[in-house]
Formats: sequence, structure tokens, C-alpha cells
Amino acid sequence: MFTLTERSKYIINYSFSFQKTPTMSQQFTLLKKAIEVFHSYGITLIGQHKNADFIEQLRMDPVFVNGLIFELEYQLQVIFQEEKLGTVHTPKDLIVLLFNIPQVN
Repeated sequence: MFTLTERSKYIINYSFSFQKTPTMSQQFTLLKKAIEVFHSYGITLIGQHKNADFIEQLRMDPVFVNGLIFELEYQLQVIFQEEKLGTVHTPKDLIVLLFNIPQVN
């Protein structure tokens, strides 16, 4: 028999080991919403634009980059980890990060 603390640890470890990854249709829906948010900021994701640096090539102010990230988190109901956001410099980087977030349903 488990004690309360051992049982709690078991439940926590068990629930985190079965985090669901999004299905293909869920990923498509997320991508569509993300594209809409990028378009609202005037960013097209066609051709080399997806690889353009936010600040240097797209000439975005860092405040607007933070606003874009906030809007993506809000619209898609996800939370980006601060540590991983430091490696994001292009729209493609941000979308790759979006699909690497574990989804909990």
C-alpha cells in the first residue's frame, strides 16, 4: 500500500509520462492559427520570408516580437519556455518551437 506522499509521486510521474502529442489534424489547426497571427503582424511565411531574422531582416522592434509571441501563446493556448525563446530568431524557429511543446489534454 502506498503512503499519501508515495502515491502522489506515483500519480504525478504517471500522468506526465502519458502526455499526448497532437494529432495531424490538431497540428494543422495550430499551424493555420499561427499563420493567421503571423499575417496579422504583416509576416508572410512564403519562400525565404520564413527564414528572415525578426529584428535584422524583418525590421521588427523587440517589443513587437514579444507581442507576436504573446499573441501566439494566447491564440494557440500554449506557453513557450523562456529558455527556448532565446534561440528563436526567425518565424520558422518559432513554429518549430510551437510543435515541440508537449500538449496536455
